[in-house]
Amino acid sequence: MRTLSVSIDLDPLYCYYDIHGIGEYRRSGLDPIYTISIERIRKFFDDMGIRPTLFVVGEQLQNDEVVDILKSAVDNGYEIANHTYSHRYDFSLLTEEEIEEEVVKCKGIISDRLAVDVCGFRAPGYNINSRIIKTLISLGYKYDSSILPSPFYYFAKAGIILMYRIIGRGTRSICGSVRMPFAKREPYFTDEKSIYKDGGKGIVEAPISVAGIFGFPYVGTFIMGYKDWAHNYLVRKSGGISYLQIELHGIDFLDSRDIQDQRLLESQFDISVPLDKKLDRLKSLIDRFKPDQIKRLSDIDL
Repeated sequence: MRTLSVSIDLDPLYCYYDIHGIGEYRRSGLDPIYTISIERIRKFFDDMGIRPTLFVVGEQLQNDEVVDILKSAVDNGYEIANHTYSHRYDFSLLTEEEIEEEVVKCKGIISDRLAVDVCGFRAPGYNINSRIIKTLISLGYKYDSSILPSPFYYFAKAGIILMYRIIGRGTRSICGSVRMPFAKREPYFTDEKSIYKDGGKGIVEAPISVAGIFGFPYVGTFIMGYKDWAHNYLVRKSGGISYLQIELHGIDFLDSRDIQDQRLLESQFDISVPLDKKLDRLKSLIDRFKPDQIKRLSDIDL
């Protein structure tokens, strides 16, 4: 039977300033991801009867308002997963001790403030390695969902990073292993010895889905915020994928009405797409699945 999972990374807006190297994020009040995006996420998915997995950056839970917002989502059936404590883009370059600290600290604050157990993880920037997988196994995690097996995305990202460095933008994005784009596309067991293919043991790896030989990714930017042909291609190809994981970000639920900083508007092109159009595109993809085909990441069985 075909299966659909939906996950959403709740990356704060400052992450996009780090990606594009456009200076410091000048924030006043609560991050728009929590003041605006979450409400829209809840309305869209509640209306469809779907409960996505929310990957949370732990440090955001220091704010009581964020805690209240996420508690409401938890009470309504949303799964909470670990997206590290501080969303460092160099997370994969850290030592084992530093990796463990980021993972443990995030799980700790989620458990303390939301009173939920955490069994899933996603690394910042989709960059995973043997030290991270080893840490997750030792800490008893059920699944990781960091793999994005997309040659298109990997080499496009590498080109953008190179361009930013040439023009003097201090991007914090990094490219992971060149083996990542060619990893297995269906869920599989992984351990520190076989990250990109089925090792037959360890924890479940639930890759973000891709389509076609070039691996066009089922991520919010391309489903909701790119050209019509890209969306149509992903919808058409979804019929031939037995396990589809759609990966979104909180920023996908914002548009130019919500962002005033011209630096971000010029760098994050998908913000210019009207929200209604983005949501229509997303719905047209999800509508291809029946309710009994939709599962949370923690419910994926091999």
